[in-house]
Amino acid sequence: MAMARDGLLPSFFSDVNKQTQVPVKSTIVTGICAAALAFAMDVSQLAGMVRNQLSIIVCVSTVIITWNINFLQNYTCMQAL
Repeated sequence: MAMARDGLLPSFFSDVNKQTQVPVKSTIVTGICAAALAFAMDVSQLAGMVRNQLSIIVCVSTVIITWNINFLQNYTCMQAL
């Protein structure tokens, strides 16, 4: 939803239900994709794929967080001068 608001995904995904504040359309699309993968692949293949993707996400997140911390430390040091 946030990626759609930022323009990284089509605006279709940014629609939110007014009553429940839930992104219904993006939830349905995600569920359909997950169901298609579950029907098309073996469980062991899915488990391996999820494990690999999770490892990549953790590594990329660690790099981004480390970069942001270093950037903020350098920024505050420059502000003190």
